[in-house]
Amino acid sequence: MTKKRLSYALLICLAALLVFSAGGCCKKKVAPPPPPPPPVPTANISISPATIQQGQSATLTWSSTNAQSAAITGLGTVEPSGTKTVNPNTTTTYGLKVTGPGGSAEASTTLTVTPKPLLPRVVIRANPRNIKAGDSAVIEWESENATEVRVEPGIGQVSASGRRTVSPRDTTTYTAYARGPGGTSQNSVEVVVTPLTPVAELFKSSFNDIFFDYDKHNIRGDAQKVLQDNIQWLKKIEAERGIQVRIRIEGHCDERGTTKYNMALGDRRAVGTKEFLVSLGLPADRVVEVISYGKERPFVVGHDESAWSQNRRAHFVFVP
Repeated sequence: MTKKRLSYALLICLAALLVFSAGGCCKKKVAPPPPPPPPVPTANISISPATIQQGQSATLTWSSTNAQSAAITGLGTVEPSGTKTVNPNTTTTYGLKVTGPGGSAEASTTLTVTPKPLLPRVVIRANPRNIKAGDSAVIEWESENATEVRVEPGIGQVSASGRRTVSPRDTTTYTAYARGPGGTSQNSVEVVVTPLTPVAELFKSSFNDIFFDYDKHNIRGDAQKVLQDNIQWLKKIEAERGIQVRIRIEGHCDERGTTKYNMALGDRRAVGTKEFLVSLGLPADRVVEVISYGKERPFVVGHDESAWSQNRRAHFVFVP
C-alpha cells in the first residue's frame, strides 16, 4: 500500500469515528408507558315477580361491578349489590345508578301493580218479612263483583240478581253468599212465620151454636143466618188450609120435662140441624155423629128463662 492510499484510509476511519461519536451524544431517554384507565362500572337490576296486585310485595335485586357507590330511584343510597322487598301501590320503575373510578352505569326495571279486585257485595230482601204459615214471601237479591252467588236454604246457585217465591213452614233465615276474585261476602234476611191457629181452636170461636124455642125443634130465622155464616166460614178455612172439617152435632134441652122426652127432643134438634146444614151444601159425611144429651148437660146453671134459653141449643164439636 502506498503512503497516499494509507492516508486516505485513515481519513475515512477518522470521519466515521467522528460521525459515530456525534450520533451518540444526541440520543434521548425513552419515557415509560401510561397506566391503563380504571375499568368502567356495570349495573344490573331486576324485580320478581314483575306483576303484583295492590297490597302484595315483590323482591328487588341488583348488582354491579367496579362501583364504589349506588343509588336506586325512590330508595336512595344503597349498597352496590343487594336485595329489598318493595310493595308500592302503583306501577313503579326502579332506576339503579352506580359510580366508580371508571365512570358510572345505569339500569332499570319496572314493577307492574294491578288494582286489587273489589270485594263482592250482595244484598237480600224479603217481601213481606212477616207471613202466616201457608202464605208466601218473595226473596230478592242483587250482587256486585261476584262470579258466583247462591241462596240458602233450599234455593242454591242463582244468577247475580233475581227473585224467588218461598213458602217456609217455620221462621227461616235466608242467606245470600257471593264469591268473586276479591273474596267472599254474605247477607241475610229473616222471614218470620206466624204459626196458624189450630183449626180446632178456630172452630170453637167461629162455628156458632144455634138456639131453639121452648119445646120446638124447627130452625128459627136467626138460627138459619148463624148456620149460613157457619158454612161460609167452613168453606173459607177448608180452602185456606186444604183440609176437610168434620163435626159432631149435639142436641140439648132445658131442665123442664122428663129425661126421656128431652132425649127425643134433643135428637130432633140435632137431626134437623144436620139436615139444614146439608141443604146449605155441607157434605153429609162431614157430620160424623148426631147425638142427643137431652137435659143432662146444661150449659148454664139456672132455673129461669135466661138459663133455659141458653140450654135449648144445637152444639157443634170439631172432630179431628
